[in-house]
Amino acid sequence: MRSGGGIPLIQWNKKLLALDGKILDDKGRMDLIAYPVGGICCGLWKKSMVEESGIIFPEHLKYEDNYWSSLIKCFLKKVAFLPEIKYYYRQNSVSTVHKRNVSYHFDRVEIEKKLLTDVKKLGFYNKYYQAWEYIYTFRYAFNTYWIYQEQFDQRPLLKMRQVIIDLRKEFPNWNKNKYYMEISNRKGKCFHYLVSKAPILMALCYPIIKKARHRRNK
Repeated sequence: MRSGGGIPLIQWNKKLLALDGKILDDKGRMDLIAYPVGGICCGLWKKSMVEESGIIFPEHLKYEDNYWSSLIKCFLKKVAFLPEIKYYYRQNSVSTVHKRNVSYHFDRVEIEKKLLTDVKKLGFYNKYYQAWEYIYTFRYAFNTYWIYQEQFDQRPLLKMRQVIIDLRKEFPNWNKNKYYMEISNRKGKCFHYLVSKAPILMALCYPIIKKARHRRNK
């Protein structure tokens, strides 16, 4: 998949490419859940598999693709990767995802909580634990924290703190997760560490840091 400017949005991990054309075991399926593949728009999904799984998109919530694309992979038996560019993604500054100061950004929290609840009900929690821990770490906690920071003029500081509290409660050893250790870079890990220790203070300091960086880069 490429953006409108022709820049690749996703570079598949070599562990994903190693699954090409193979029957998936639990380890391969967990890699597929954890490593980024570009979202549901980057894949063709077998109709019979989708129907047999019974997995549907949550209604009346935004970010519903985060739920569906993670859970449906638990039912995949085989996967193939195409080397050609087949999909171009145009960023629209007024699209739903990019709108500011709208309450549906809070749906991210509800979606991720529903995902975790349902994988436990379906018996996938322990089987793919490392994948769920990583998804909860980067998508529920830190990506949500970042969206709250960037998409609101009046940042919801208490909600920003709460996603970090939830992470520490659900996955106290999140920073030792094998996917987190491999995928996150040093700068990201440093930022996550500081946010995990002082989420509100980091939120208050970030605009000052951002302004200083802007002046330095002029």
